[in-house]
Amino acid sequence: LGRGLGRIAGLTSLWLCLRRTIVESVDELGRGLGQLTGLTSLALDLNYTKFTAVDELGRGLGRMAGLTSLDLTLLSTKVDSVDELGRGLSQLTGLTSLTLDLNGTNVTAVDALGRGLGRMAGL
Repeated sequence: LGRGLGRIAGLTSLWLCLRRTIVESVDELGRGLGQLTGLTSLALDLNYTKFTAVDELGRGLGRMAGLTSLDLTLLSTKVDSVDELGRGLSQLTGLTSLTLDLNGTNVTAVDALGRGLGRMAGL
């Protein structure tokens, strides 16, 4: 999925729902999304999935320089760290709208996420 998405030139808006799937990793998705530099709006519904890491997703989001709107839901996932997600978000200086739902995750610290959000100029 990630490799295919990364090849779609000219895409400006994407809504992707993987809710309640048995996806065990979003690494390739993160790498593919990182190639969509023209994307301005992204909604990712990853609720109730089984993966534990969003590091590559965070890195990929950080490469999406044109992103102005992000809706990312990780409701009831097994994600335990959002450090790289915070670092990626800090690169999105043009972001003007952000929804981030971590309800029911295994995240125990949000320090890096907070620092990343604090560096965002657009919000």
